[in-house]
Amino acid sequence: MIKVYSKPVCGQCVGVKLWLNKNEIEFEELCIMDSLDLMAEHGVQSAPAVFKGDELISVGFNPEELEILL
Repeated sequence: MIKVYSKPVCGQCVGVKLWLNKNEIEFEELCIMDSLDLMAEHGVQSAPAVFKGDELISVGFNPEELEILL
């Protein structure tokens, strides 16, 4: 399952969700502020953070990194 950790009023978060929807990839959206320990564990300091299972796929909106999900 793809998980997108995002925050309100975040342009890059919107970009990631639009890209995933356009490519018909199902995902679960979670609040990054509720997962600060997990983000620290992976060295994530900004939103959004995209995970596939336990693997960090992308931080920010980077379509090239997201293509691995296709």
